[in-house]
Amino acid sequence: MKKITLILILFVGFLSFAQPSTFMDLGNLGPAGTFTFDTNNSLNTAPFAGNTDTAIGLWDAAGIVIASDDDGGTGAWSTVTETLADGEYYIGIGEFNCVFTDGFLNTGSGFESGELADLVLNIDGVEAGVHVGASDALDQETAFFKVTIGTPTPSSTFCSEETPLPIDPPTVFST
Repeated sequence: MKKITLILILFVGFLSFAQPSTFMDLGNLGPAGTFTFDTNNSLNTAPFAGNTDTAIGLWDAAGIVIASDDDGGTGAWSTVTETLADGEYYIGIGEFNCVFTDGFLNTGSGFESGELADLVLNIDGVEAGVHVGASDALDQETAFFKVTIGTPTPSSTFCSEETPLPIDPPTVFST
């Protein structure tokens, strides 16, 4: 029995899931540290107009859930704050009562068929990306965003040590 348990633990330790089929890559956030991801200002645009009651999930590159939240932010919006090491991470935004699980899954409730929403991801209080469009087109009824943590290596073709990397405006994609 001990051998089976040890083998199972080793197998789960190496478990990795395929990344979400669609996501917005927001690039490198800089060196390891503590980051806050929230959904403030997310809106339903049709058939109901108004603030969207969101849930947010955070996964590592292997698809393991690190954190999730439903309504812990301002009003019905959601927020997670985590200390992240160098690596790639995925943030998912869904509608209230989402249950985010390993494998980038949303096993809870989702958007109504035909619902349109502007799902906003803020990082450390700054708008970083917006999914605009039909919720029916979302992977697992979740808008996924990818970020990389780690000190970027400047390229001589783009900048030198004296020239900081440019900060891009928020990224918007629609379905």
